[in-house]
Amino acid sequence: MYNDLSIKGKNFKIEPLPHFFALKAETNNLNKSIVNCVESGVNS
Repeated sequence: MYNDLSIKGKNFKIEPLPHFFALKAETNNLNKSIVNCVESGVNS
């Protein structure tokens, strides 16, 4: 994923990007937990 703002030659801090990816990872983990929960409910 590219930062369009930097490609346009503007000066932006990239501090928010790691937070974005951390949030995305957390969301993925949450989704996996929900799927595991549903699957174990189906299997039992």
